[in-house]
Amino acid sequence: RDRVSLATLTKEEGNRGRELLHQVAALTTRARVTAFDPLATESLRKTAIRLLARHPAERSADIQKLGELLNPQTPPEIQIAVVKHLGTLSDPTIAQVLLSGWRSHGPALRAEILGVLSTRREWLTNLLDAIENGHVERTDIDAGTRQSLSVYKDKAIRARVTKLLADSGSADRRQVIFDHQPVLKLTGSHTRGVAVFKKRCSTCHKLDGVGHDIGPNLRSITDRKPSSLLTSILDPSASVDGKYVTYIALTDDGRTFSGMVASETGNSITLVAQENKRQVILRSQLEVIRSTGKSLMPEGVEKEMTHQDFADLIAYIRKLTTSSP
Repeated sequence: RDRVSLATLTKEEGNRGRELLHQVAALTTRARVTAFDPLATESLRKTAIRLLARHPAERSADIQKLGELLNPQTPPEIQIAVVKHLGTLSDPTIAQVLLSGWRSHGPALRAEILGVLSTRREWLTNLLDAIENGHVERTDIDAGTRQSLSVYKDKAIRARVTKLLADSGSADRRQVIFDHQPVLKLTGSHTRGVAVFKKRCSTCHKLDGVGHDIGPNLRSITDRKPSSLLTSILDPSASVDGKYVTYIALTDDGRTFSGMVASETGNSITLVAQENKRQVILRSQLEVIRSTGKSLMPEGVEKEMTHQDFADLIAYIRKLTTSSP
């Protein structure tokens, strides 16, 4: 951090300094083995990771090697330790290393990466480039990150953030929302809305003891305006929270699974789909896992619902969210 090499610090120490350099070199060599050893304890691996990419002559190779740990087969705590450590460095290649496997990263790791990339202008520029070229979906950027970037000190960055992240709704969804504005002029029945909820929403939401508690708690909705509820139903991926994004996983036996990442351990990833269908996949079985950038809540419900159905559903949700649980 002080931009002073270990060799410089030990130069005045003579033989003792040379011995210290030898000991540090041996320790670093051992750390390179331990950091990548799946049989080592997580605490030891995380400690070893923090010793890498320190020596100028070995920094580039260490950074690239650490980037290889950002894969679905690596325990999440180790992946996060890698990202945190890389965030303490200042190498210009780090942004590309962190973004290269973006589509296969889970919500927790993505949040950590976004936090790191937001700390340096050069890295943030790489992130915005990735959003612009489609490698990172605009919907992948959570609300908290959007808000912090909107007040970034650099005016050019703020302008670019506004341009890239201002509207995450797709063009076709915007047209659907426009076509459904007549819904807002209808009088909805919360009683009929119960039936609509059971048929269309209970696969992911739970209200009055009906349904599956997978998606956001509808009682916690703060913006209850009919127009806002209609937009959320018709374009669920426009402002989806990262933890509700759908992932697709391919296993080594040729099977494909999809769902939200419900939990992660050192050995497995659990995906949850509609109706609370869960699939535990061992990391050793994973070939690929990638984000779709889409909410688990599907688009296209308007194809199966009338305008009156929407009005009734909105009336039901508004009645519940304005009353106590």
